[in-house]
Amino acid sequence: MAPEAGSSKIDVTIAQKSTRTPSLELEINRHVENGRLGRRAVDAAFIKPVPHVVSGDTWHTTQGDPREHITVEFSKDGKHVTTHHVYRIS
Repeated sequence: MAPEAGSSKIDVTIAQKSTRTPSLELEINRHVENGRLGRRAVDAAFIKPVPHVVSGDTWHTTQGDPREHITVEFSKDGKHVTTHHVYRIS
């Protein structure tokens, strides 16, 4: 079961220029809960800034990845674990 918007199970940090929306935390938690990180445990997620050549504040597409997504760095105890594209489902 997906968490309700705003009830993040992991600490989500967003780039300063970007706008926080309920779908950001919802989709990040879905990504983790659905096993997209495999067996890797994480406790924090940092939403990377959108590249300057791409429009949008958070959700965006690129020529190489036309599905709407955010780029998220996941970490555990302050150490980088992995970086993923988290796709918008809702």
